[in-house]
Amino acid sequence: MFIECSQKTADKYVRMHPFNRLPILLVVLCFSPANIPAADGPARSVYFEDAVAAAIVHPAPEYNNVATQLKLSGLVEIAAFVDLDGTVYDTIIVTGNPVLTRLACDAVKQWKFKPFLDDRGNRVKVMAYLKFEMEPPKKRSR
Repeated sequence: MFIECSQKTADKYVRMHPFNRLPILLVVLCFSPANIPAADGPARSVYFEDAVAAAIVHPAPEYNNVATQLKLSGLVEIAAFVDLDGTVYDTIIVTGNPVLTRLACDAVKQWKFKPFLDDRGNRVKVMAYLKFEMEPPKKRSR
C-alpha cells in the first residue's frame, strides 16, 4: 500500500523503530497518485477493473521452481506505469511476498494495453493498479 507522509514523519519512524540499527534497507514510499510529477510521469491513475478491461495482452504470472517448492501463495499488488502506446515501461511493488511480486512484475512487463485517453481524446501515460491472487499450480494426476 502506498503511504502518504512527510519527510519529518518518515524520519521519526526510522528513529523510533526498534530495529533501526540492523543492516536492513528500509524504504518508505512517501507519495500518492496525486503527488506524482506530471512533467514526464503518468497523468492519472487507473484502478484494477479499468486496467484489466483495457488489457489486450495479459500473460499470467508463472510460478518458478522456488515458489512451487515453497508452495507460496497470496495477494500481490503491482503498480504498472503504462506509456502512450499501451506498453508497460516500469512497475512498482505495492504489496506481497517478495518471490511472488517478482513473478508478477515479470508478467506485467509483458502486458499491452489499449492506449488510455484523457477527456480531450489525447493519449496519456497512466499508473495502473493490478492485483493477483497467486496460488501454486496443482499437480497433475496421472
